[in-house]
Amino acid sequence: MGISLRALLIAGLFGQVSLSLHAQQLLDDFNRPASDLLGFGWNETETATSAVQINASGQLQLGSTTNGMDMASRDMTGLYGVRLDTNSCAMTWAFCMRQSRASPSGFTGLNYAVAYVIGSTTADFRTTGQGYAIVSSTSNGPIRLVRFNNGLAGTLTDIITTSPTNFTSQYLAIRVVYTPGTNNWQLYVNSVTSSAFSSTNPVTTATTLRGSNTNSLSVTVGLPYGGVLWKHNTAAGEFRHYLTIFTCQCYVYQLSTLALRPRQPMKTLVCIITMSILPASITGGTITVNVAEGTGVVYGSGVGFDYTITSGFSINNHH
Repeated sequence: MGISLRALLIAGLFGQVSLSLHAQQLLDDFNRPASDLLGFGWNETETATSAVQINASGQLQLGSTTNGMDMASRDMTGLYGVRLDTNSCAMTWAFCMRQSRASPSGFTGLNYAVAYVIGSTTADFRTTGQGYAIVSSTSNGPIRLVRFNNGLAGTLTDIITTSPTNFTSQYLAIRVVYTPGTNNWQLYVNSVTSSAFSSTNPVTTATTLRGSNTNSLSVTVGLPYGGVLWKHNTAAGEFRHYLTIFTCQCYVYQLSTLALRPRQPMKTLVCIITMSILPASITGGTITVNVAEGTGVVYGSGVGFDYTITSGFSINNHH
C-alpha cells in the first residue's frame, strides 16, 4: 500500500497538465551511539572483532590491523527497483567517504582498496557476483565508477574515472546518478573539510561533474545488495571512514495527463489530485512534483496567468 498525497490545483486552463512525483529517501546516516554492531538491517563480514563499527563520531568505520577484508552489506529489495532499468526516473546514490591509505593497489593479495557498492547480485562483493561500485583501488588515488564481474577481486571495467585527479586521504562527498532508458551514468565528486565531514549532505555538496558515460551490462539483472568493502594488509591505523547517505529518486505512481476545461474569463476550476507514492517505505527526504503545461497554459496568478498550486507542498518545475 502506498502513501497517499493530495494536490489541489486552482485553474482555468486550456490544455493539459502533466504531473509526476519523485522522492528521495535516507537509507542510513549512522548518526547513533558507538557500537560494534551496525544494526538497521546491515550484515557484517569482519576480519577481526570490531573491524566494522559505528565509531564515536556517528560514522560507519571499517578498519583492522590484520590482513583481510571487512564488509557491510544490506538487501535493498523493496526500497526501489533493484533491476535498475525498471525504475521510472533517475536513480541517485550519495555518500561521504574517506580512505586513509596513500597508495591503494587492489582487491587481491596483500593490497589495499575500498569500494562503495551501488548494487550487486550477491552479498559477497569481493569474490562473487556482478554489479556497480565506486572504488579507490589504484595508485595516485582516482575515484572510479566501475562495473565488476566475479566480485571486486575479479574483472573491473571502468565506466568513469577521475584520473589524473588524486583524492587520496581526502574527505569526499560523492554522488552517482543513473538514468534508465538512456543507461547514462554521471559521477560527481567534491572535497570537504574534515570538520564538516560528519555533517555534510552529499546530495547537495557533490556538485562537480567528473564524467559521464553509458553502461547497460548489469542494469537488466537484479542487484539487490549494496554496501561497503575495505580490503587491507597488516598495518596499524589503516581504516575506511563512511558517513553514508543513500538517496533514490523512487519508483512512484505517475499521473501522466490531466485534461482540464478551456479557459473562461473570471472562472476557476478546482481540481483535487490524489497520487499514491510507491514504495510505501519512503521515510524522510523530499518530494518533488513536476508539472508540464499544455499549449497556451501559463503558471501563475493574475492577469495573463492560468493556474496556481495551493497545496502544502511546492512545485519545483514548470515546463
